[in-house]
Amino acid sequence: MRFRFHALFDRLQNVLLISFTLIAVVTFIVGIWTTSVIVNNYTERAENERVARDMNLAVAFYERSLIQIRGAAARLAGEPALAQQIETIQESDQATQDSLGDLMIGELKTIYPAGTHFILIMDGEGNLVLAYGILNQRLQRLPTTGNWRAFPLLADVLSGGRSRAATEVIDASLLAEIGLAEQASIPLKDTPKANPQPFDPREGRAGLAQVACVPVLNADQEITGAVLAGLLFNNDFSLVDRIQAVAGVDTATIFFGDLRVSTNVREGGERAMGTRVSKAVFDTVLAQGKPFTGVAYVVNEWFITRYIPLFNHRSSVVGMLYVGARRATFIELQRTLLSRIVLVALVAIVPVALLSLPIARMITRPLEEMARVSRQVAQGDTQVRVPDRGVGEVAVLGQAFNTMLAELEETQAQLIRREKLVSMGQLAAGVAHQLNNPLGSILLFSDIVLHDLPQDVPSREDVQMIAQEARRAKEIVTALLNFARQQKVWAQSTTLDTMLHELVERARQQPAYERIQIME
Repeated sequence: MRFRFHALFDRLQNVLLISFTLIAVVTFIVGIWTTSVIVNNYTERAENERVARDMNLAVAFYERSLIQIRGAAARLAGEPALAQQIETIQESDQATQDSLGDLMIGELKTIYPAGTHFILIMDGEGNLVLAYGILNQRLQRLPTTGNWRAFPLLADVLSGGRSRAATEVIDASLLAEIGLAEQASIPLKDTPKANPQPFDPREGRAGLAQVACVPVLNADQEITGAVLAGLLFNNDFSLVDRIQAVAGVDTATIFFGDLRVSTNVREGGERAMGTRVSKAVFDTVLAQGKPFTGVAYVVNEWFITRYIPLFNHRSSVVGMLYVGARRATFIELQRTLLSRIVLVALVAIVPVALLSLPIARMITRPLEEMARVSRQVAQGDTQVRVPDRGVGEVAVLGQAFNTMLAELEETQAQLIRREKLVSMGQLAAGVAHQLNNPLGSILLFSDIVLHDLPQDVPSREDVQMIAQEARRAKEIVTALLNFARQQKVWAQSTTLDTMLHELVERARQQPAYERIQIME
């Protein structure tokens, strides 16, 4: 296996193909990572923007509900004969009760959506005079026994004479007087990541409600009673469901303290009533009175959430309003986008690999031609040339290779000529050696004969001719020997006086210069 792996890189074409593919893969990986980061940042920003939008819509619906309640209370309190009717009702005047009851029912019918709304009429001491409400989506008269003077909002209105509207906590004892204590009761459930102790010890028994209270004045502008209208949130889902349906919010919840009293968050298919908020949200919203935005653990899964505190008329935190979107939805969206990006990248890698094959072939084909030509040259064929293919540096390399072959061919021709000349020189040297000895003998004996012949002998000229031709032949033989030796001329500096003196001394030793006097 190791041999095969290394053999895979033995060919340049394979190396180029793998390199092109790896470059494409790395490029796509970097692109996928960059795109995923951008997508994640975008989706997170979109998540926060969506939750912020949802909260703005939820607040608008919440405030609209409070405005409706305040309007109903103000219209009833503004009835001219209400102050006198309160005194008449206390005297058990049935006709007055019926007339006033019709007004109260009419106001309840104007409130939309219909929830657990109630309207109470009290006298100046806080005693219940008349009460109507919507229970189980039915308009009905509520019990009227009891005194609500202990309710802080009513007490402040009766003492101060100013109307007020806020989110208030109503004790279980007061709710029992109008028959709403049972609906307000919500058992607390153990909730993961919740604060160890409830925010309000009354959670589970008392009720959280939007309440508006308007004083009733007589002709002398004296407070003779009050009209109190409200919406009990405990186990009432009209507002949160309307926020979800109309505003397009995933989930909405109203908390009494840290307890869910009205929600469309589900747990096992059922509304998560009685569950509590996580400690991180508890510490920020309830303990510090600040909004919370971010990822939070809601009942049994993670949500992108936004919580804002709800304040009573004395600016104390009594609960929270929540909207949120499931984190899993956005994570699934991110995974879907990422999977499609990966799929596109994988599909794009295939044509890249297919395109890299002819490109690699275009690069390696001239090199393969060079390798083939090199093998032919090694076998002695110097006439072969690389075809004119390729572009750019590959074409330049082919031209340089052909130039090298031409120069190699010329060099080879020169070597052959030089070998021939060397062979000729060796032959000439052998011939010269063979001729030099006979010529020396001929020259020697011709000089001896010429020396012994008298001057007037007719054959003397013939002998001189023989000696002359013998010398000429000897010079030719000497030239052949010099050619065969391939002597090199060495250039060096010398003293002319010394060189001339050596020449004169050698000349004096020659027989031809015996009778010549050389002057230095």
